Amino acid sequence: GPMIDGAGAYLLSYLYHMGKGVATDEQKALRYAQLSARKNWPAGQYYYAYLLLERQNPRDTLTALQSLQAAANQNYLDAERLLQTLR
Repeated sequence: GPMIDGAGAYLLSYLYHMGKGVATDEQKALRYAQLSARKNWPAGQYYYAYLLLERQNPRDTLTALQSLQAAANQNYLDAERLLQTLR
């Protein structure tokens, strides 16, 4: 497939999660959010954590916190705020 940068992967994640222009697909939303996070895109790191936490699976919590911290380290304010509520 074509190369997708962090911003593009974040956008695809959002579209699949919200069902905007495509059928809602939580697996694709999570996969694209993870790709965005791996590409060090702060909004993607935040959204990946958000989607993990939304699943309410305790096994996802550590990964979500790490992703939020990575976004917060890049001064992504939403990640900083969410981290404060989780601590």
